[in-house]
Amino acid sequence: NQKIEKRNRAPISLIDNDYCFVCGVRNPISLKIPTKASTKGNTCTFSWTPGPHFQSYAGVLHGGIINTLLDEAMGYAIMGENLCRLIVTADMKVKYLRPAPIGLPITIAATVSGQKRNHIFARGSVISQDGSVIAEAEGHFVEMINKAGPIATENITTENIVGTSKC
Repeated sequence: NQKIEKRNRAPISLIDNDYCFVCGVRNPISLKIPTKASTKGNTCTFSWTPGPHFQSYAGVLHGGIINTLLDEAMGYAIMGENLCRLIVTADMKVKYLRPAPIGLPITIAATVSGQKRNHIFARGSVISQDGSVIAEAEGHFVEMINKAGPIATENITTENIVGTSKC
């Protein structure tokens, strides 16, 4: 369908409407992790205790949730504490080293590891309560820019666009 193809080629708007699956305060099924408050400089670190509704096998956190947590932490590390960048994930590689237990706190930590033009790279880890590394990730993110600067849409307030904070 030509309409769908045209829509898929259109620039995207990155609007934070507080419905993010990980941190969205308005999303009733969000994990409600305070990622914005967990970001300092270009690092993001937060702890979370997974419940049984996030398991794959009995007592084991689902790998997709681990991937989601790492993606979120690396993304916020790149956006920085002032949320100065509009980014999307381009590629991500996760190494699962050991099972993440259900019911025990885990720590997710990420930091920026490099940049080439509007391509930013980050690394993240999931760490168990005893300090063991559960998973490691490397992510490649793209800052959404055009000739005029970061992508935005008319008639949208700066409070609703991630990355337009005063930097």
